[in-house]
Amino acid sequence: MRAKKVKINNGISSHRISPLISLKGLWIVALFLVCSFGLTLNTFAQLKRFPVQRKNSTSFSKSKTEGTRTKAVSLSLPFWDDFSFTPVNDTSNTESHAPLTSLWSKGRKVWINDGLGINSPTINVASFDGLDSVGLPYSLEVLANGFRDTLQSQPINLDEVLAGDRNSVYLSFFYQWQGNGEAPDAADYMRLEFKDNTGVWRSMMTINTKSSFDKTIFYDTIIQINDASLINASFFHDTFQFRFKNYGRESGPFDTWNIDYVYLNKGRTINDISFPDQAIASPITPLFGKYSAMPRKHFFASPIIDSVKFDLKNLLDRNISVDYYALAKFTNYENSIPTPFTDTLVNSDGIRKSGGLMFPFERFQVQFKNLPDPDNILHFNPNADSISITLKVIASPNNPVPGDFIPFAPLTFTDNDTVSTYFHLNDYYAYDDGTAEYSAGLTRAGNRLAYQFTRDEEIPDSLALLNGFDIYFPKFGASSNLTVDFVIYDDVAGMPGDILYTIPSYQIKQTDLNVFQFVRIGEPFFIGNKYYIGWKQPISGNVIVGLDISNNTGDKMRVYTNGEWNVNDAVEGSLMIRPHFGKADIITGVTEHDESLQVFPNPSKGEFYIRGKYDRMEIITITGQSISFTSQQQEEDTRIAIPNPTSGLYILKIVRGNALETRKIVID
Repeated sequence: MRAKKVKINNGISSHRISPLISLKGLWIVALFLVCSFGLTLNTFAQLKRFPVQRKNSTSFSKSKTEGTRTKAVSLSLPFWDDFSFTPVNDTSNTESHAPLTSLWSKGRKVWINDGLGINSPTINVASFDGLDSVGLPYSLEVLANGFRDTLQSQPINLDEVLAGDRNSVYLSFFYQWQGNGEAPDAADYMRLEFKDNTGVWRSMMTINTKSSFDKTIFYDTIIQINDASLINASFFHDTFQFRFKNYGRESGPFDTWNIDYVYLNKGRTINDISFPDQAIASPITPLFGKYSAMPRKHFFASPIIDSVKFDLKNLLDRNISVDYYALAKFTNYENSIPTPFTDTLVNSDGIRKSGGLMFPFERFQVQFKNLPDPDNILHFNPNADSISITLKVIASPNNPVPGDFIPFAPLTFTDNDTVSTYFHLNDYYAYDDGTAEYSAGLTRAGNRLAYQFTRDEEIPDSLALLNGFDIYFPKFGASSNLTVDFVIYDDVAGMPGDILYTIPSYQIKQTDLNVFQFVRIGEPFFIGNKYYIGWKQPISGNVIVGLDISNNTGDKMRVYTNGEWNVNDAVEGSLMIRPHFGKADIITGVTEHDESLQVFPNPSKGEFYIRGKYDRMEIITITGQSISFTSQQQEEDTRIAIPNPTSGLYILKIVRGNALETRKIVID
């Protein structure tokens, strides 16, 4: 059933825009204020969601296109963007999560993502909230309200539309209130504006919060580009633009609106919301049950390949038959040498038993007909050190009607028919996909969080040696001197039980975007089939951990407050914590250091040399924390450099063959 059209409101008066906060503002103060404000909203929500860093420091500047004064070449109709071909979750791409500058002249603060939308028409949505392009709140004032994110089109040449066609020019889009974000308040709204030929932005539609809104629904709406409401001005000029703006709280990740499937063209009517498009509408679900990664030895001991699914959306107003193809690329690394192999899992199969038939505007969850084969050595090599798997799905309508595409030419709607997702077998478990949309943390000192992990009962205890865990502390959420007590618990009837291990006063490191730090367990120990990794909130400071909302494992989070453990019901998503298994060092003995291996100078300023052959090395603090470093091979020496070194005593661990050597090094 289609949603009702949104009422169009013309001439809505504009609201004052609060000034933007400088990026040099005090983030810790902002975080404290956000926490304080959050507590006034829900005193009992002891686990809350917070902002997260969204761009690397090298990506903070505006794009060359956005904000420039050079007049851009106007686009011609049709204009279409469903954000499916915008790169996301790619930390190597500085344009990841940013609207395409070929279509949008302004919008760096809008977050393109695959996690905040619920039941979106196609994969990826444009999310509007109270965070800027970097992930900082717009204002330090907790109660500040104003316009936040803006998504503004490139100039579009509507002057070339013939007079007889101008009444048929319409803009349509889908919008969602809240989704997987935070619910907008009663006074919050989304606004659509058009720019006329005098350079004036006209408010054309205001979508106000309604009590009837359902956060799981994308509502469709359409508006005519019409000059009837204008005096001595026109929208039909060669630099027409439209833009979306959201009004709400400026102090954090609040009052979320999602936009999808924006389409502007002529030859339309008020009821024209049908498209010859059968699109991928979700990422592929995890390959290993709830996990996107698991230890390879655990996998081979008890292969866990769960049903794999993805969502498909028919945006056409009639039945159509749709097939899908599924490919898998396996890369087995043996002695660090990759061996790739690509296999066809599904070849032109209908999405359901009824020959792939999809009903008008139907959204359907497709389950893979065939899955990767654990017994196929080309898929999973038992001798591999690690294995990467890429699953790729392509949807294709069966016998489409060519005439359906004529009104949309030159669009073919094939950009959104493909999705790829990545999975790994290494030495760790992961619920998350490696990208944090938000972060999460406790709100009161002394409270505890415990995150549940499980391993199959058929996996022998000999493989259940826990040696540490990865954790992502977003740079914005951690002060440089914050320490935390980590705790590992046993399970008792689905709740944390006995304390198995404690890592006291661990100093949190500030890391760049989506970069994990490894927390080492001093003496690896065997863990049960169900266990918890967590922390105790310190007296001062906030422990904030990355949160991936594309895979919801919120039911595995436990919060200890008021003397008892409770199942989390406040935060959805997956905390970016990854337990590691295996021996801490693959060695047969620890030897005294061989004088033929030289380390100099010692003490140093954080830069020293190693002379002699070795297989691998690690630098740790005296409390067991790994230190990042760079290495550069020179003629007979290896140059080691520690970025931003801190004075103190460190341990240099060097593995040569089956032997481990340790050296004490001093940074002065």
